[in-house]
Amino acid sequence: MTRESETREWLCAAAAGDARVVARLSALAHEQLVTSGFRTGELTLTRKAVLRALLDYQNGEIADTELQRWAWFVMRGYVPGVGDGPVLPLQIDYEHGFEEVIAAVVGRCSELGDLVDGTIDPQELAALVGRLATLGDGAP
Repeated sequence: MTRESETREWLCAAAAGDARVVARLSALAHEQLVTSGFRTGELTLTRKAVLRALLDYQNGEIADTELQRWAWFVMRGYVPGVGDGPVLPLQIDYEHGFEEVIAAVVGRCSELGDLVDGTIDPQELAALVGRLATLGDGAP
């Protein structure tokens, strides 16, 4: 059984762009994620977190499946295929002012492995990285 503090740590790491940690989260019952003590507004996905996940992927540190599962998790607030019945998702907010670009990039990453649009070639990946990396701290 995982301690609540570990679950909270893993959830924070996922929101900070660590795609590897989703494997740990997927080993938990969804109820453990929900009861980890996060309230609305406490988990925020920033453009820098998305950039971190993309760079890890670009550098070969994570696989397609890890990036895809991470994207699914930060978009929907739960790990796909874990648990039975209805799921109450965790609320993961997107950084204010950058919601559209974060949603677009994360949405694209969630398509990895699909029959249509299931790959991201190096040029597209460079464009996604560039899109996030060139955003200033004050303007989308």
